[in-house]
Amino acid sequence: MPIENPDENEETNVQRPNLDASGGSSEVRTVTARDLLGTRGIVRIEHEGETYTLRVTRNNRLILTK
Repeated sequence: MPIENPDENEETNVQRPNLDASGGSSEVRTVTARDLLGTRGIVRIEHEGETYTLRVTRNNRLILTK
């Protein structure tokens, strides 16, 4: 599926492979929200020096905040 990347000047539709942690191609990993969030319904994710919080709302939706 093409991915649009507005940061690229010439080619906006780029096909990108799914990469695993070692840099090799693999299938996209699927986890359940319950496994990821645990019994408390919240997880902190560190990405490039920033911390994000993924949690379940009262309406049983997921929200990611910085």
